[in-house]
Amino acid sequence: MKSRAEQIREQAARVVAQPSNRSAEGAGARARLPAVPKSKRVGKTVNLDANLNQRVVAWQTAAATSLGLPRVTFQAVIDCLLEELFDDERLSMRVRQRIDESQ
Repeated sequence: MKSRAEQIREQAARVVAQPSNRSAEGAGARARLPAVPKSKRVGKTVNLDANLNQRVVAWQTAAATSLGLPRVTFQAVIDCLLEELFDDERLSMRVRQRIDESQ
C-alpha cells in the first residue's frame, strides 16, 4: 500500500507529464488521446463474525501505526487483498483449498 505522500508525488508526476491545455499544441495532443472510461465502483456487503472483525480492526490499527498513517481503511485492505489474490496463483490455490475444506 502506498503512502499518501507517494500517491501525491505520482499524481504530480502525471500532471507534469501531461501537455498543457493552454497552448494549441497541448490542446491538439489532448484531443488525440483516447478517452479512458472511468471504472465505476460497485458496493458489496460483507458480514464478518465478531472474532474475525476484531482481528481485522487490530490488524488495521497495527498496519496504520507501522505505515505512519492515521488509519488503514477496510476498503484499502480488501482492495489490496483482492489484487494479491488475482496476481498470485499460489495464494489463489490456497484460498480455493480453504473454501473447499470449509464446505
